[in-house]
Amino acid sequence: MRYGVSGDPRTLTLQRRWEDLGDRLFLDPAVGSWHHELTPEGAVGNGTWTGKPDAYHLVQMLLLPGRPVRGSVAAAVLASR
Repeated sequence: MRYGVSGDPRTLTLQRRWEDLGDRLFLDPAVGSWHHELTPEGAVGNGTWTGKPDAYHLVQMLLLPGRPVRGSVAAAVLASR
C-alpha cells in the first residue's frame, strides 16, 4: 500500500525505505540501468539469467509514486500528465 492511498505516515516511511533500498542495491550508475538479480549477500547475481532483461517493474516503481492506484499503470501515468 502506498502513502497516497493510506495517508498513514508509517506507510510513507516504508515507501521511502524501499525506494532508497532499490537505489542503493539495484541501481547501476555505470550504465544508467538496474541490476535485476542480487545474491543473498547483496552482490550482483546472474543465477536466473545473464544481462539486463526487460525492466518494466522497475520503470513502474519510478512512475507510480503520487499517481492513483486504480486502473492500469498506463492510464495512471497518462492521467497525471
